[in-house]
Amino acid sequence: MTKWEYKSIVGLLNSSGALGGLLKGWNLKAETNDTVKDLGEEGWEMVSITSINVLGFTKNVLMIFKRPKESS
Repeated sequence: MTKWEYKSIVGLLNSSGALGGLLKGWNLKAETNDTVKDLGEEGWEMVSITSINVLGFTKNVLMIFKRPKESS
């Protein structure tokens, strides 16, 4: 049976003002995008992403990754 290890990170989003994200769409800040790319290179697969809302505005996302545990 495959055993899994999990990792969670909070991704920071870019937006231009309160309505900027709504009108132009959200995207990950460069350093967060680089982190996600690095995790993929290390064999991590994103299995979940959800928004983190504060006072009705989305500023961050929570991403959950998994990969098979290495045999010890």
